[in-house]
Amino acid sequence: MHSANAAEWVLRLVTSPERAASTVGDLLEESTGRNILWFWTSTLRTAACHVLKDLWVFRGRMAWLAFSGLVEFVLLGMALGMVVIRLWTDYFPYQYGPNSTYIPPWGFYCIIAAMVTAVPLMVGWEIASRSRGRELAAALALALALAVPNALRAIGSGKLVHRIETPYPYVDNILVGFFTMALFATAGAMLFRLRDLPRGRSVLGSVRPK
Repeated sequence: MHSANAAEWVLRLVTSPERAASTVGDLLEESTGRNILWFWTSTLRTAACHVLKDLWVFRGRMAWLAFSGLVEFVLLGMALGMVVIRLWTDYFPYQYGPNSTYIPPWGFYCIIAAMVTAVPLMVGWEIASRSRGRELAAALALALALAVPNALRAIGSGKLVHRIETPYPYVDNILVGFFTMALFATAGAMLFRLRDLPRGRSVLGSVRPK
């Protein structure tokens, strides 16, 4: 037995509550004699179609949101890095050379972690606020924009990019970094969408598919 309310919740992320309830109602009728896999595959396919349709129909707007989101990501990341490094070296200096202070290696990891989690989460929330009703389409556009610099880094890895010797660990897992940023950007957009959704009982109540 699987919950129709959960399917409705998923669809409410990409369309209006009324349309989500209507769609789930149709899927409930069609699911008679079918298994849970069919129901959830149909639900997720419908949600994906809504997102892709918004991305295509409003492609100009989405391209602008993606570009501005990428700029915000770079600026926020640079600001975060500079502020943290400055405060750290001023108040908790780490001596790694005769006359050199910086941040400890574990602090370097903390900055990288914030860069791929907190920053994209904030940017995802911000672009969602400028794309009400199409929040996840905006998040997908941002994820595609983030893919471009990561792809360029992957192409240039070992050819155009040379490691500078430092006492810090070399963190350059491009694929993991990209998916983490895309995931948190999407989470930021989802959180904004959930904040705007009407509170209360599901339109379908406690109906469950057979």
